[in-house]
This record gives sequence, structure tokens and C-alpha cells, in this order.
Amino acid sequence: MKRILLFDGECNVCDASVQFIIKRDPKALFQFASLQSDIGVALLKKYDVPETTDSIVFIENDRH
Repeated sequence: MKRILLFDGECNVCDASVQFIIKRDPKALFQFASLQSDIGVALLKKYDVPETTDSIVFIENDRH
């Protein structure tokens, strides 16, 4: 089961949140991508998330 967090790569709070999760995820259960990356943009389109989203988006079980 994939757990993906999309985050605003230009937001310091979002980046700090991702770093917080990474430090507490020793089994690497989460995958990360910035909203601005090619993968992030593709996932936003795939899951029909508004392009104006500028926060954290959690994707699991093909739902956001």
C-alpha cells in the first residue's frame, strides 16, 4: 500500500512537516513529492486535486 505525501516545495512549514515525518518513519512507509515536481503535477491531475492546492496532500488507497 502506497502512502504518498505531496507538499508545497516552496513552503518552509510544509518542508519542516515532511522532515518531521521522515525522522519518525524508519520503515519508510511514506513516499514524498513536491507539488511542483513532474510526479507531483501528474498525481494532482490523476487524483483530480485542484491545481491551486498549496499545502500537503495525502494519497492512500487511490484516494486523496
